[in-house]
Amino acid sequence: MKTVHLLLQNEALRSEERRTAKENKTEETEEEKDRFGPTMLKLVKAEAHGSKSYKKIVAIVDVLIDLTAEIKWSGADDEDKAYFDEVLTFAFALLGHPFPKVRKYVAEQLYVAILENEGVVKDDSKYDNACSVILETAWDGELEQTEEQEVAVRVRRNELADLMGVELSEKARAKKVVKKGKEKEKKDELASYMSLVKEAGR
Repeated sequence: MKTVHLLLQNEALRSEERRTAKENKTEETEEEKDRFGPTMLKLVKAEAHGSKSYKKIVAIVDVLIDLTAEIKWSGADDEDKAYFDEVLTFAFALLGHPFPKVRKYVAEQLYVAILENEGVVKDDSKYDNACSVILETAWDGELEQTEEQEVAVRVRRNELADLMGVELSEKARAKKVVKKGKEKEKKDELASYMSLVKEAGR
């Protein structure tokens, strides 16, 4: 995936026709569209399936963000829109990843993508709000709502999806309240006790 990312960054995977089309700001042929974006997205999804390697997932995110550079809602046909939606939906799935470091990295890269290509946000009037949500959210915080943290990452992710016009399934949007288990409570009690001992020894 790292190699694919570097090749995409340098447009080495583009055919001569695609490079010429970009330079001249002309439309790509249907053949070029069909064999590049959707094929690359399919490859990225296959690589991501079941992976628990942080480095591999980061490389996958880099390639996925590269694909957002192609997004341009204005003038896009239904097939293009379906592909753009699929790219962003997958990005938002990773934004709700169980690994906090992954969520944080995805958010950072998504923010850069939005800055470089404002067309990623469907509604121009929601662009600033979308940027604010990304910047003001601690994406490595609790994914689900806890008794201490009322606004969970999932809630903020759903809010960002609404601003960017990304449709998430009801299952993906579902809010959960996680109660602290006995093991966590014991750790908290031990931490409080050690803190008390430390204070007493001063």
